[in-house]
Amino acid sequence: MDIENKEFIDILPDIEVDMIKKYLQSRDISRVKMVVMDLLKSFKQAVC
Repeated sequence: MDIENKEFIDILPDIEVDMIKKYLQSRDISRVKMVVMDLLKSFKQAVC
């Protein structure tokens, strides 16, 4: 979610760890200030 522009950035079709990692690696995260995520273990494993 882009908080400033109030727009969704993306909704992931899959919540497997590998898919989440690939998605995050494909994005330009240089301007990311905050990550908000679901409490699913796969999200935590992909980010941490």
